[in-house]
Amino acid sequence: MNNLSELVKQIPPPLNTNNVDKSTYYILSVVDFTNYRKCSKCKHVKSVNHFAIDRQNKSGHSSICKQCRNEYQKIHPGTRRLYQKTHPEKYIKRFMEWRERNPARHWTAVTLISHRKRGFEVNISNQQLYDLITKIHNCQACGKPLKFNRGKHGPAHDSPTMDRMNNEKILTPSNILILCLSCNASKSEKPYRDFLNQPPTQKRKNEEVK
Repeated sequence: MNNLSELVKQIPPPLNTNNVDKSTYYILSVVDFTNYRKCSKCKHVKSVNHFAIDRQNKSGHSSICKQCRNEYQKIHPGTRRLYQKTHPEKYIKRFMEWRERNPARHWTAVTLISHRKRGFEVNISNQQLYDLITKIHNCQACGKPLKFNRGKHGPAHDSPTMDRMNNEKILTPSNILILCLSCNASKSEKPYRDFLNQPPTQKRKNEEVK
C-alpha cells in the first residue's frame, strides 16, 4: 500500500480530471478542492490565491490566473488603457470597489509610484512594503493607531505614510519608517533621531489646545 498508484485506486474518481494527473489528484483529494480552480488560459489547476478577485464571477475569482493575465498584458500593453477610454464609468467603479477592499495594497502601490516620480531610488518591492504596512498598526513616532482614512481633501491625519530614517534618496527595507501623516509633516527633512527628541506631534497639539 506504499505505492502511490495503489493509493490512488482507492480514491473515487474526481468530477473533472482534465489536465490533472494521478499524483496531482491524490494531493488535491487530501486538500480541500474548493480552494483550487483551473485556469481557462493555461489549463493548470492552481490555488485560488493565484486568481484575482472578480465579484461579477459566480466563483468570486477570475477565470484566468494572475500569471496568464500579466503575460497577456505584456503582449498587449494597451488593453487596459483602451478599456479605460471605452468604459470609463465601469473602470472607475471597479477601481473604487477594489480600493475599498484592498486599502493596504492601494496605499503600497501609490506610495512607491509617487516616490519613483520624485526621483527616489526604490530598492524595496511592493510585496515587501505591503508585508510591512500590514504588520505595523501604530505610528512609529507617536504611537497613534494608523487608519486608511481619507478626508475631504486627501488622506486624514492618522493615515499611514512612508518616510526615511536618514533622509537619503534611497528607499530600502532598513531605511524606511511608517509614520502617521501628522508626524511625517512635522518631521519634514529632519533626521529621525532629531525628530524623536522633540515632543510628539499629538502632544504638541494637545498643549496648544489647552
